[in-house]
Amino acid sequence: MRISTSLIGAAALSFATMSMTSMATAAEKNEVQGAKEQIAAIGKIWNAEVGVKVRQIYDPIYAKYKEKTDKEVKVTRDVAYGADDKQKLDVHLPTKKGANRPIVIFFHGGGQTGGDKNGTFNIGDWAARHGFVGINANYRLSPQVKWPAQGQDVGAVVAFAKSKAKEYGGDANRIYVWGQSAGATVIANYLYQPDIQPNGDPGVVGAILMSGVYTTPHAGPRRDFSQNYYGEDESKWDERAPMGQAKAYKGKRVPTLITNAQLNPDNIEFEGVDLNQVLCRNGGCPRYFQTLGHNHLSESSHLNTADQSVAPAILDFIKSTAPAAMKMAAAK
Repeated sequence: MRISTSLIGAAALSFATMSMTSMATAAEKNEVQGAKEQIAAIGKIWNAEVGVKVRQIYDPIYAKYKEKTDKEVKVTRDVAYGADDKQKLDVHLPTKKGANRPIVIFFHGGGQTGGDKNGTFNIGDWAARHGFVGINANYRLSPQVKWPAQGQDVGAVVAFAKSKAKEYGGDANRIYVWGQSAGATVIANYLYQPDIQPNGDPGVVGAILMSGVYTTPHAGPRRDFSQNYYGEDESKWDERAPMGQAKAYKGKRVPTLITNAQLNPDNIEFEGVDLNQVLCRNGGCPRYFQTLGHNHLSESSHLNTADQSVAPAILDFIKSTAPAAMKMAAAK
């Protein structure tokens, strides 16, 4: 009887996930439950104050994992990938030597006007602890730069990762981009804009878009951002935003996982749902996953703890797309 390799991979992942869950101590399980209860008490809202509360919940938890992480992960900080002071990244590598590892590049949130890789260090650590090359990148911010600068920065980091793949023990043909909130937005700006992709090819084998916003505000407090970043001509805003680009895009399709948090405000949830529908109609449906028990920030902040709310979905996405990427590389 012939057994599908994808089924073998899924079974292995399922076993690994069960092992991680069963290995969690009673204290860690209580810690996960306590954090989720605090997140649930905040409710289905998102603002700067909520961001502070989420960090207050998770910073003590990160501290408990630091000793373990330090033994398993080596971090090289503030590596330049461009001339601007913001064009820097951190490289998170497993301390165990290896080669041909998938490369996972993460872009932080912050409304495209703020945020920093130092606030999302847990993602790079998580990637390295799972045997990947983890890259945690900054990008230039509005209003200092205008469209399409942030999408160009995504491309510059991808090019950097390809050039350094062998040095870091990674596989230049297995690069994944992953962004949360505005990080997902700037990735989408890159994925669906062929004129800023090298040779019209995004150069990545997978994208994880976590609670991103893909449309452009024409009113309200974010209108000034739209004008500052997308330009004075308001008639061009919608076509320059990721949703408009996705509708018009005819280039190479990248396997995509769209995630949303159960406690996201409805308007953010709808952004992911709507992008999912656009991509379904225009070349193939992404995977879609709702992270239960988490809000806009804790959806990513809980990673590299004992909480397995979204990690299995991300690992399955990476591991199930990797064989296809290797096959594609071998055919070249």
